[in-house]
Formats: sequence, structure tokens, C-alpha cells
Amino acid sequence: MTRVRILLIGILLAAITVYGGYYFFERTGEAEVKIGYLRGDLHQLALFVALEKGMFEEAGIKVSTVVYSNGVEMMDGFAAGEVDYGYLGIAPVILKSVNAGVDVKVLAAVNLEGSALIGRQDIPDLSMLEGSTIAIPGFGTVQDVLLSLILDNAGINRRDVSIVRLHPWDMIAALESGSIDAFIAWEPYPTKALRSGVGKPLAYSGDVWPSHPCCVVACTSSFYNKKRDLIKQLLEVHLKATEWIRENPRLAAEIGAKYTGMSVDDVMEAMNHIKFVVHPNVDEMVVYVEQLKRLGYIEGEASEILNSLLDLSVLEEVESES
Repeated sequence: MTRVRILLIGILLAAITVYGGYYFFERTGEAEVKIGYLRGDLHQLALFVALEKGMFEEAGIKVSTVVYSNGVEMMDGFAAGEVDYGYLGIAPVILKSVNAGVDVKVLAAVNLEGSALIGRQDIPDLSMLEGSTIAIPGFGTVQDVLLSLILDNAGINRRDVSIVRLHPWDMIAALESGSIDAFIAWEPYPTKALRSGVGKPLAYSGDVWPSHPCCVVACTSSFYNKKRDLIKQLLEVHLKATEWIRENPRLAAEIGAKYTGMSVDDVMEAMNHIKFVVHPNVDEMVVYVEQLKRLGYIEGEASEILNSLLDLSVLEEVESES
């Protein structure tokens, strides 16, 4: 056998190996996605359920996860290429897409409501918050917007309170020590504070703004443009996990306890203040845009901002087939 013939056979075998590997990858449908979520945020229970119940593996999707302290940080993660797809609040999505040009698409809703303002035991009502120090998870977060609405309803100028940024997992200790007078956070931290005897409820977000939008599923636009079929699979998992929560609340609470580090009973109580959904209320998202404009965080027309962000076509396809 000549050297040329041996070389040709070697090239053919290498090609078969490469193509065979590619063919196997395509046939099995296996794909890898980097998914971001917020630390200790019960709003994102659907993701936790999908991870724990092996729903991604069943769909042939390999996932890795990246944890962030708040949605503003996750938007920076999108910009840096740290994640492809994630669960975060709609407010930071709007804020960072408008001001920093972070190019993302909002694909679905995750939850409605689910935050609360908790104050010291000796604060009788909202009217006594003037001059107080209130903690939020971050400026431009959903909780920041909600606090503004709560203060407005109480007739308190935002400039007449001191607003500080704290991680939600540090807020309970800060309230107990007296270094802050109140905090607003996502569940289950408000419930944990109350069940621990630290503070009292001053306002639930669902009472201030019934069925208000909160967390959404988003991805980078480049991921959206290149991986539409994969996005459909991911949203099928999201829908399946959300339905599983509704059908198995106690088991879902056990999973939530694992990801938040809190008791199952605390998580069960916190779940009563959250509505797990997949389809966003676009009309109410307009209110978020207007609130962010009023707070001086962004400029622009709400319809133009949301039209550039929202693409619910894949979700609607998934819903129609379910």
C-alpha cells in the first residue's frame, strides 16, 4: 500500500469520525446552555424545579448555571457573554437595555407579585417611614420601582427617606440590628423575617399593585437569532415546570427550600404571595417603563422600548401545542 493511499484512507477515517460525532450530536439533540438566576429568589422556582426534576436532561439540553445577586448584575452578565438565557426582573432588563445597550429578548413571564416591604416592629404604618432608612436589592430593580409606588401611596417623597442597597440575605439581620428601619425584597426573605419575629409587614406588592409583572425569561439576541429551536425546547421546559409547581405545591416548596436555604414551611407560606405564570401582561409592563422614566432611570417611549424587547412568538407556539 502506497503512502498516498494510506494518507487518503487516514483522511477518510478522520472525516467519518468528525462527521459521525457531529451527526450524533445533531441526532441526539444535545445542546448546552448557560443559564443565569438570582440567588435565593423564590420567584424563579420554575427553574429550580426544572433542574431538580431533570427536565432539561429529558429535553436533551445540557445546562450550566451562573448565580447573580440581582437582575442588574445579570444584565451585565448577558453583556459579558457569561450567560445565554436567564431568569430576572423585568425592570433591570428595561433599564440596562435602554441605558447600556444590552441586547436581549424577553421570551416569557416567570411570576407576578411576590415582594413585600417589612418594617421594624415599632413602626405602626407607612406614614411613619418619613426620615427612615430603607434597604432595596439594587437601584433599578423591581423592588426599587415598587418602593417608589408604596411611598407615593403613603404621601412620602422619595427624597425624604434614605435608600440603601443590601443583598436580600443580609436584610433581616440589618433590620434586627437597627441599622435599617425597613426593607423591600423578593420572597422568601419577607416571609422569613416575619416568621422569625423580625419586623412586621408594611405592604405586600400584590396589594399595592395587584398582579404586577415581576420576573421574566430573557436571552441574548444573538442566542435568540441562532437558537430558535433550542429556545422552543427551553420554553417547553419552563411551561412544564410552572405547571408542575401548581400541581405539586408541597414538593415544589421542598425544592424551593433547597435553593433558598430556608425551611419548607417558610417557603410554603412565601409561595402564597407569588403567582407563577408564563405569559406576561404587556399592558402592565408599560407601567414599569413609565415608573423607570419617572425615577429618572431611562428615557424613551414605552411602546418602542417594549417592542424592541419582547418577542413572545416562540412562547405562543409552545402554548398552542401544549
